Amino acid sequence: MSMNVYDMFETDKDVEAGGLDLDYGEFKITIRRSGGANQQYNKTVEQLAKPHRRAIQTETIDANVINKLLSDAHAKSVVIGWDGVKDRDGNEIPFNVENCIKLFDDLPDLFEDVKEQAAKTGLFRKTVLEESVGNL
Repeated sequence: MSMNVYDMFETDKDVEAGGLDLDYGEFKITIRRSGGANQQYNKTVEQLAKPHRRAIQTETIDANVINKLLSDAHAKSVVIGWDGVKDRDGNEIPFNVENCIKLFDDLPDLFEDVKEQAAKTGLFRKTVLEESVGNL
């Protein structure tokens, strides 16, 4: 079966904005795409970066500050829920932005994975989603 340019690059705008689950086995995190139809992400990054605009323009901003801005932006506009996320003692952590920010601060490798997945256009591609539904 040959693929055309639309099959290769067209994304599902509803899923980009409405979210999909990242299944980690014991828990799931529901994310929107960071970009694309998720306009809230771009607005959030712009808002969080505003106080640092001069340092960004002069390329003097610290890499840790950039990472914190991106982490907070993902917590506020990419992650929209989770199921089964527990603390070290096995207690459920309810989803909210503050808890997501804390989780990303505590577990930077989790944030890196969520950030990477949210940026993958392939996860949000129409043909990939249609094939996934067809396999159920």
